[in-house]
Amino acid sequence: MIKSFREQLASDIKNTFLLDTEFAETHTIGDGVNYSECLMVVHGTGQSALLSGIELRAGHIAIVLKTEDVPEQHSYGCTLFLDGKTYTVENEPIDDFGMTEILLRSNY
Repeated sequence: MIKSFREQLASDIKNTFLLDTEFAETHTIGDGVNYSECLMVVHGTGQSALLSGIELRAGHIAIVLKTEDVPEQHSYGCTLFLDGKTYTVENEPIDDFGMTEILLRSNY
C-alpha cells in the first residue's frame, strides 16, 4: 500500500529527524506545571535554527520537537523549563508538518 504524503512525513519525523540514533536526544521539557521527556534537536549559539534559519546569539537556543510533545504553554514570552534550566520563549513557535521549532533565551 502506498503511503500518503502526511503518512510518509510522519514516518520521516519519527524514524529519521527525531531518532535518538541520528539527530535527536532525550530532554526534559515543561511549562512549570507539566513536564515530560521527549526527543528533540537542540541548536546553540553560533548555529542556525533548523527550520527558521535564524542565527542564534549568545544565550539563545533553538529546539525542534514533535508538535505533539510541545508543552501547552509555549507562546512568545512564556517561560519554559528545559533540563532544569529556565528559558523565555522568543518567537511564536513554528509548526512545520508535525515538527515545531521554538527559540529560547536563557534566564540565567
